[in-house]
Amino acid sequence: MVDRSNHTTIRFSGSVTFSQVEDAYDRLRDAVFGQASVAVDCDQLAETDLGFVQTLIAARVSARRRDVAFSLKQPLAEPLLDVLRRGGFLNDPQHADFWTGGV
Repeated sequence: MVDRSNHTTIRFSGSVTFSQVEDAYDRLRDAVFGQASVAVDCDQLAETDLGFVQTLIAARVSARRRDVAFSLKQPLAEPLLDVLRRGGFLNDPQHADFWTGGV
């Protein structure tokens, strides 16, 4: 059973690309399975790609299934925003609020 008072923030900085995505996945999985609320802070990312975006989507799906609040802290780093724009993620009305914080 998840303790509803548990909250954590996972911070990513530097480069999080396909070659580092396994570590990102492990950190997010551990948080989703151990906390009631998870915020992801990406404002210090210098480089990222679709591998990280896919990992965030998978963590969000896992969190939803476990009834864990999962959010992205705003503002997002420009490299992540660029990947989201190029991938069309910000144009999807069903999910755009997740990426932009409702902005």
